[in-house]
Formats: sequence, C-alpha cells, structure tokens
Amino acid sequence: QQQQQQQQQQQQQQQQQQQELSGAASGLAPPCSLMGLRPCSPEEAGMDHRCLEEHRSRNRWQASLNVLPGVAECVLSRDRIAYLDLMGSADVERGVPVRETTLFRCFSMTKPVTAVAVMKLVEAKKISLDDPVAKYIREFQDVKVVKSNSAEEWGITGDSHEHLEPLQTPMTIRHLLTHTSGLSYGPDRVSKDAALKASSAAEGSYLTLVQDVDSGRIRTLKSFCEALAQLPLRFQPGAQWMYSHGVDVAGRIIEIVSQRSLEAFLQEEVLQPLSMTRTTFFVPPGRAKHLAAMYLAEEHPEALKEEPQPDKPLCSLRRVDGWKPEDSRWCGRRKQQVLAGGGIMGSCAGGLVSCLQDMALFLSMLSSEGKMPCGRRLLKASTIRHLLKDWLSMSSVVGHDSGRRKPLQGWPYGPTIGWNPLGHIRKKDQCLYMGGWSTSWAIYPKQRLATLSMSQSLVYFDIPGWIARKDELDAAVEFASAQHRRRLSALGRHRAATTTATTGATTKTTAERTARCTGWLAEVLRRRRLLLHEPSNKPDLADLSRCPLS
Repeated sequence: QQQQQQQQQQQQQQQQQQQELSGAASGLAPPCSLMGLRPCSPEEAGMDHRCLEEHRSRNRWQASLNVLPGVAECVLSRDRIAYLDLMGSADVERGVPVRETTLFRCFSMTKPVTAVAVMKLVEAKKISLDDPVAKYIREFQDVKVVKSNSAEEWGITGDSHEHLEPLQTPMTIRHLLTHTSGLSYGPDRVSKDAALKASSAAEGSYLTLVQDVDSGRIRTLKSFCEALAQLPLRFQPGAQWMYSHGVDVAGRIIEIVSQRSLEAFLQEEVLQPLSMTRTTFFVPPGRAKHLAAMYLAEEHPEALKEEPQPDKPLCSLRRVDGWKPEDSRWCGRRKQQVLAGGGIMGSCAGGLVSCLQDMALFLSMLSSEGKMPCGRRLLKASTIRHLLKDWLSMSSVVGHDSGRRKPLQGWPYGPTIGWNPLGHIRKKDQCLYMGGWSTSWAIYPKQRLATLSMSQSLVYFDIPGWIARKDELDAAVEFASAQHRRRLSALGRHRAATTTATTGATTKTTAERTARCTGWLAEVLRRRRLLLHEPSNKPDLADLSRCPLS
C-alpha cells in the first residue's frame, strides 16, 4: 500500500509538471489570432510563457517611463502565433490605441520585401544575380571608384581624377543586395526641421543628392539612379561592406525588367499573394487615421541620474512627422515621389508602410521556406534556404584571393555578423534580423520561430534599469526558449530518476517473491521424496497445498 501511494504521488507530480509545460496551469487566456495564423501556446512553440509575460509587463514599465508610447508585437511559430501584445497609443495626442492594423513606417524592413521581389524575377529566369548592373542601367557602365588611400578625403566628385580609379570588377545585382557594390548612403535626420549634416566623407559625397530628393528636384526612381551613377563608388565592388542605396537600385532594375513600377510589381507579385492588403508606399488620405505618429524621445537629464520610478517620465516624446496624420511625409503621393525599395529616400522619408497583421504574414512565409499560410508557394524552398545563408562569405560576392575566399565583416558587430538580402545574420546560430526606427523582426531557423516588434519611438540614450532579456522581444524569446529547454531537461532527469526508483522497488519485490516460491518448491520436492522412499513417515503435505504466489 505504501508503494502504491508513492507511485500515485509520483504520477500526480508528473501530471502537474506536464500541465505546467503545456501551459494549462498558467492561467493565461489563449493568444488572440491574426488573420491566416492559428493560435498556439508558447510551450507548444518551445518557449516558457513566464518569460514572455515578464516581457509584456516590461513593455508597460517602459510606457510608464514615457519611453514607449505603444507597441504591436507577436511571436510566430511558422504559421501559428504564440504571443501577441497590442499595448499603448499609436497617436498619443489623439488617444488612438495600437491595433494589429495600425500602420508603421517600415524603413529598412522594406529591403527584405524588395529582395523577395528580386528573387521572383530570378526564379522566373528573367535576371541573374550575377548580371552586371550596367546591363540594365547603362549610366553605371563608366562609373569611377574612389582610391582606397583617398577614402577619407572630403569633397570628392566625378571630376576629382587624382582620387579616382577605373572600375576593376563589374558591379552585379548580388553586390547591390549585399551592400558590397561600392555605393553608400547620404546623411539623414529625424525631420526636415533638423540640420542636415554629413558625419563622414562618404555621406558628404551624397549630400547634394539627398538635398535634391528632399527638395523635389529628383522625383522618380529612374532619375534618382541616373544621378546616383554620376557619383564615384566608395570602393571596388566586393572589396568591403557599406550600408547603401544598393537595394534602391535593385528596385529600379525590377521596374526595367518587369516594365512595371516598383509599387505595382510589389503589389501584384508579393503583397497581394500574401494578403498584405494594408502595406503600401503611400497612405491614402482616407486611411491616414490608421498611421501611427512618429516620435523622438528627448531625455530629461535629471531623471536619468535617478533610479527609474513608475509613472515618473524619463523623457518627453516629440512628434517629428507632422502634427496630424494627414501631414505625414508618408501620406499621399505629393509628399514623396521616389519609390524607395531600400527603405529611406532623401534625408527622412521613403520605404513601405505596413502593420503587424501584414508583416506577420510575410515572416510566416519566410519561416515556412516560401510557403504562404494559405498553402501556396511564393518562392521555392531552395531559394529561401539560399537567402538565409551568409552571403558575405560567397566568392560570387567577395571574389577570390589566390584561390581563397575572403569573408567580409558585416555591420554592426564585425566578424560575428554576416549579411544576406534579407538582413543581418548572426553566424553562431544563423539568427536573421532586420529593422529600422523601432520596427524590427528576427527569424530563428533552428527553433522555427520569428519575432516582430513595431513601434514608432526612437531613443538615443541609455535607459536606467534596462535589461535586454526582459525589455527586448528577441532577447526575451531567446531566454524563453532556453528556459523551456532547461525545464524539459529537468523533467527528463526527474522521470529517469523516478523510473529507476520504481524499477528498483519492483526488482526487489520480485526477488523476494521468487525466493519464497523457490523455497516452497524445494520443500514440496523434499517431502515427496520422503513419501516415496520412507512411506512409513507419511509427511504432511496439507500446508504446502498452495503456492505462495497463487
């Protein structure tokens, strides 16, 4: 009876642990679903729900400090949604709450969408990644290159012959997608009211180009690329990595090959098949109310010296894209004409506008190796697997040196970070991530997880009390996955120990019963021998009529 009670207690403990692992004992309501994505528990996706709930509470803590006006976040497990948080205000002044359909400026999250469009043309065999750019945009045929020893010289133009050299390696589409083309970016700013200053010689060489876009003198992607080709490259293609307008030039090649505008091609070949119905370059005036306000967090120096307290703001939020949604540079075509497939055009505009609902569908497709939630394919699985590699180590990008590859260092963490057309890739675990102005996503191929966080508040100062694994969604997911693995390991060890103890007790009981049976059988045989050989003794067999095991 004691053994049975112990076994029952052990079974109850195991059931409780299994309930915790499945999330049944967490008391959490099932996550809200997004269109086309089924809900699942964090544990089903391989995460500890407690870590995600702690991150959810930290979002509220950030909001209490006035650092974060609002945020839309989710965690995907292929075509399932394991976590969803819609918190705070999309427009503080108007009291508009964040919804799954709130529109956010994507900035550099536009680049992966354009890259997928390029790969659609590659799969259709209309272009090759190794095609020279000059094959499609002839202005790049005779482009010059800044000499390596003149890279820090300011004021270099196409007429600075003493600082220039001929193109040695043709610039290819692959170079454009990996920011190894020799192109660069000009200076940027949070709004047109701020000063426009170059912080490097490379930015300085693009200053006039940026001003021409801001002023409206350049109004089409065609004229932008023609003007860009008049500037010397900052280095020979494939020689180094530098964040650039390369994806914008790739967008122009899409227009030339498809004979459609970049906007039309993206809509027809990428966005509509994925049911990304709200994603666009320009928000129609009738939908401006869905556009989140864009803020710059301005610190309060005295508050930063103290331990942050809830409901005591660390900063103030300054609106930087119009006092009302209709004034935004992303609202209506009159504000911005150049289609920026790379995410920024001029100093402070450009790129797609999207929402959590739409971008979750895009990430689900990438996480499912090109398969859309509806079951159809947008890209081949082999194409997606190729996109998830580190392209900075490919000889087609960096070339050969005495037969050996020379991997380039990506940004921002040097040799630990690579790059591919979809974004940064962390070499140790192949985690892929991309973002801009507080919008970001990450894909974890090994765990089959993806994170998406969308906000529109930019913070340039350190926040006291900030803990990355609690305050950043991707870090929280990594910690939640690690905690779930630890709990599974602990449960496995407990089960193994319980099995060993139960087996030991069973073995002991079986041995005792076997010994009793063996003794009984030996006594029966002994008395029978006496009965046969010494019948006068007449041994009594009545007490041996039943086996001890019967």
